[in-house]
Amino acid sequence: MDPLILYTAQIVSLILRLLAFCILGRSLISWFPNLRDSEVARALDNITDPILQPLRRFIPPIGGTFDITPMLAMIALFLISDFIRSAA
Repeated sequence: MDPLILYTAQIVSLILRLLAFCILGRSLISWFPNLRDSEVARALDNITDPILQPLRRFIPPIGGTFDITPMLAMIALFLISDFIRSAA
């Protein structure tokens, strides 16, 4: 396979994995009320909102309070990343 395509696939896969870990970080920060207004929390919100907000329109919170969209987004990002790596 062309090295440029392989390199591009690896970069895209890495970016998707980094996004998934940003979602994990955002989820962990949400458990600590005093960290929710920090610079890191705002940065993670800005990075992950474009991924999570569209999902929240289709997936309501379970029981009205438990939001599963971060977990579903992480699973999807890891699956897409693995698919890209295996296809390249």
